[in-house]
Amino acid sequence: MDYKEELEQIQDEIETKKTEKIRLEEKKRQLESQKSEIIEELASEELTAEKLDTEIKKLESEIKEEISKCQEILI
Repeated sequence: MDYKEELEQIQDEIETKKTEKIRLEEKKRQLESQKSEIIEELASEELTAEKLDTEIKKLESEIKEEISKCQEILI
């Protein structure tokens, strides 16, 4: 491969990486926006991360209880 071809290949790779960087930066902005929206929603419901974990565990427990009750009925 001659130098001209190598240079063109490198330039192509640079352009590809630039395009990928732009795409990833846009995705990052979208995700940050979604994160902000979720945090605002949680705040409006007065839920913190800790409260959310507690609520999830509580709901999981309730679901397990209901499943157990259904299984008992079926036996």
